[in-house]
Amino acid sequence: MAKRQDRLTVDDVNGAWAITPTPAIETGGHWSTEDSVDYDEVAKAVEGLITAGVDAIMYQGTFGEGATLTWEEKKK
Repeated sequence: MAKRQDRLTVDDVNGAWAITPTPAIETGGHWSTEDSVDYDEVAKAVEGLITAGVDAIMYQGTFGEGATLTWEEKKK
């Protein structure tokens, strides 16, 4: 049987990893807000982290966003 390749192992985790909260627009905390992610801020943060030389960037879930973002927001 072939080894699964869809999950990271301890051997895959090397270097500096950035685990960041997903920035929201000003009204992102209101229940009726749709498309609450501040995509411009995400782009700035990612560019800064890449420039700084991090080895991996993780978003959408570490700080609870996984349960509150819509599928469309996650795909964007």
